[in-house]
Amino acid sequence: FENVSVVVFVASLSSFDEQMYDDETVNSLQDSIALFKEICELRYFAHQHMILILNKQDLLQEKLNAGMRICLCETIFFFFKKKAIKHYYIQCKRLKDFPATEDYTGKDDDVEESVKHIESKFQLAFLQAIGQLRKSTAVDIQSAAEKRRLFVRYTCAYKIESVRSVFDDIAGILTGKITPNEIHSTT
Repeated sequence: FENVSVVVFVASLSSFDEQMYDDETVNSLQDSIALFKEICELRYFAHQHMILILNKQDLLQEKLNAGMRICLCETIFFFFKKKAIKHYYIQCKRLKDFPATEDYTGKDDDVEESVKHIESKFQLAFLQAIGQLRKSTAVDIQSAAEKRRLFVRYTCAYKIESVRSVFDDIAGILTGKITPNEIHSTT
């Protein structure tokens, strides 16, 4: 890992309601956040900036919109039929109904707010990893942790202009022409 310039991590925004294939008891987004934190904590990458690409913003939008329609229909059904709707409730795609985002307090259909909440989970993992690296006995690792930055981009991989913009930003980061404050989001 000596010649690594930057670490790029891609995570799915729409995985908040999915389970891992190999272990259905683990939420996919929680697993992504945990893996991201583990990678950020590796001393091999302590000197490299991290680029987090939060992908599938379009699918997140679809899931949140679909969830709102399902919830509304079930609420109307409950009102007129006076039947319990517990068995339908799990179909409702709301961030706060899933383990990785259960502390979400925003509007159920607000994609921008939802994305920011998911990003904050990764930001926290990054900061915790920096905290771990600062505890290192190696002075160069401690120093690197202080200088390390996280660049975050939102994208939709099937949109060519979105992907091109992300690659342009990665090139800018590698050449030092782009700083963390200059990174912008693509929807």
